[in-house]
Amino acid sequence: MTGHAASDFVRIATCATPTEAHLLHGMLAAVGLHPRVADANFIQADPWMTQATGGVRVLVPADEVDAARRALADFHGGALALSDDGPESGAIDREPPEPTPRTVGTGWRWTFLLLAVLVAATHLARSWFAHQPL
Repeated sequence: MTGHAASDFVRIATCATPTEAHLLHGMLAAVGLHPRVADANFIQADPWMTQATGGVRVLVPADEVDAARRALADFHGGALALSDDGPESGAIDREPPEPTPRTVGTGWRWTFLLLAVLVAATHLARSWFAHQPL
């Protein structure tokens, strides 16, 4: 992060959920900006306080406000949307890999061993307490 003071940040978006704010944060970071998300943890801990606190804020440094607003306009306008055609490389056209046969696990062995240890521990504890003077 660059050396911006807290007073150098400007709110460019207010979101109802931390998830939406972090989505915008990721989009802004992907275009080379330095956004911050404010109040996300507070809202995550107490969602009923969203309206009282004004939501989750997305902040950018003051010198990046114009670029951030352009990026948000592109985002909300659909300019960053993926096409419905899928990837151009044709990677989806390949055959799926053969499934590997599931081998029998050793879970039953561990269960049996744990049961044997518990039975032995119970037996030893009962015999130890039976020989203790009252």
